[in-house]
Amino acid sequence: MKNMYNKKSMSIFLAVMLLVIFAIGCSDGNDSDNDGQPWEFSDQRAKEFITFLVNGDFESAVAMFDRTMSRALSESDLGDLWNEIINRAGAYIEFVEAENYEVDAHYISEVTSRHEITGVTLRVVFDQAGLIAGFFILEFPIL
Repeated sequence: MKNMYNKKSMSIFLAVMLLVIFAIGCSDGNDSDNDGQPWEFSDQRAKEFITFLVNGDFESAVAMFDRTMSRALSESDLGDLWNEIINRAGAYIEFVEAENYEVDAHYISEVTSRHEITGVTLRVVFDQAGLIAGFFILEFPIL
């Protein structure tokens, strides 16, 4: 029974990740209405997004998405994805660090957090308006 649950959970997890990757590939770069947002603003928004996930406020988290991400990843799917992360890494303990860089007019923040079992590094990609244009699970580092 447990093995069947793990296979189903992994299938859901992989399906959601494929949707996120698809959304990034399909983005036309025209989802922003307010170009020129300072990158410091996006760094703050990455931490805000992670805080929404930690608090289970998926409605506020998806409100930060651009149109493409909103079509690709629903509030419910984001909740399922976050629950899979928690099942694997354990309950959230604390923020550890963020590494930030810019690629092709997108601001990328890689946020690492400590959890009960292992760490989690997430990549949050922002467009110039500060909207989330991509979201990836990078790794589960040992902290």
